[in-house]
Amino acid sequence: MVMKLNNNGDQCVLNCHHCGNKTQMNRIAHYDRSVTDKFHLMLNALTEITFYTEGDLYLCPVCDNVTLVKTSKNTENIDPEDFSMEATETILYPGISIYGNGVPNVVR
Repeated sequence: MVMKLNNNGDQCVLNCHHCGNKTQMNRIAHYDRSVTDKFHLMLNALTEITFYTEGDLYLCPVCDNVTLVKTSKNTENIDPEDFSMEATETILYPGISIYGNGVPNVVR
């Protein structure tokens, strides 16, 4: 796993699940991880699948809370047209939306 602190200004528009604001957030950290597993299929054929996981930590400029986004993909889920891997994004933190806290009334 490789984790990098990010100071180069990568940004993403996300809904903040702390304050409920949809805003452009700065990515403040990133990690990459990959694992390759070997599987035996029918007729003893051996195949490999590589699982990729990325994590990005974003800072909300409105309420100063963070959002952790996980992106998962693997070599078994490949688009047949362009051979790209299909990715799944999940918000890991916060787990429960707490809209309304931390945003001044003038901003709402």
